[in-house]
Amino acid sequence: MEAEGHTHAFTVIGASYIFNLASTHTALAAMIAFQVFAHPIMLKMLGAGEVLPRPTVRAKAIRRVPSAVGNRTFARVIVKKSDGEFLFEPLRTSGSGVISSMVRANGIVVILENKEGIEEGETVDVTLLKPIEE
Repeated sequence: MEAEGHTHAFTVIGASYIFNLASTHTALAAMIAFQVFAHPIMLKMLGAGEVLPRPTVRAKAIRRVPSAVGNRTFARVIVKKSDGEFLFEPLRTSGSGVISSMVRANGIVVILENKEGIEEGETVDVTLLKPIEE
């Protein structure tokens, strides 16, 4: 999530490629920005060929995921498979565990600016960051 007016930049100076994620206001926001913007560009630069989007699954929310209207939210979640159905649970978004939530998360749910969160039981697309442990 970015505050209004905060932007990211990518430029080439000589033989150096520079990503500017410094405008983000928290370390967690920088980690999300890296996943969304820098990682795909770096893969392409390394010759990965066609950079495919990360895999997604349709999953049901185990509990409500809050989000403020007017802000795009990238919620860290843990996706599980239970009885043939994908479920996801949001991770802590404040306090001392906020950075570890990025390490523990295996998925990200994007909540658009015009939506006030995701309700318990709602099914949405979840972008996978790593495999789902069964």
